[in-house]
Amino acid sequence: MCVHAEGNVHILRSTMKDLEAKLSSDFVRIHRSTIVNVRKIRAVDTLPKGSAIAP
Repeated sequence: MCVHAEGNVHILRSTMKDLEAKLSSDFVRIHRSTIVNVRKIRAVDTLPKGSAIAP
């Protein structure tokens, strides 16, 4: 798996589930392949059909 942090890419030999368990509650899994730090989200835009995107 690739972890993108502070402009760098780190390659880990781990599962998303294991990584998610090690992270603080500031991190939320928003998709089966994506975990985000909610403190870094500046805005959320609503899309048609109730979807949302964080620009």
